[in-house]
Amino acid sequence: WMERFDYKEAGHGLLLMAFLQRVINGGGRIDREMAVGRGRTDLTIEFAGETFVLELKLKRDSYSKEDGLDQISRYLDTLGMKKGDCQLFCV
Repeated sequence: WMERFDYKEAGHGLLLMAFLQRVINGGGRIDREMAVGRGRTDLTIEFAGETFVLELKLKRDSYSKEDGLDQISRYLDTLGMKKGDCQLFCV
């Protein structure tokens, strides 16, 4: 199923978003590619009065994790948050 996407990161994000939507099931909200300063978070989830920021990365090289952590750190600073999550996907 994932091979149907030209932009490989989108497939993983959409599957994760579909799973999370079932988990929050009307009790929250998921935003995809939400603008944050000069960047965009992959997923921002509002649930039970809390906001969660997720950055999704494909593991392409040894710098993928470092790049993702830099991105999520900038987003969290912009939003004034202390916690977020960066997930690496292997293909």
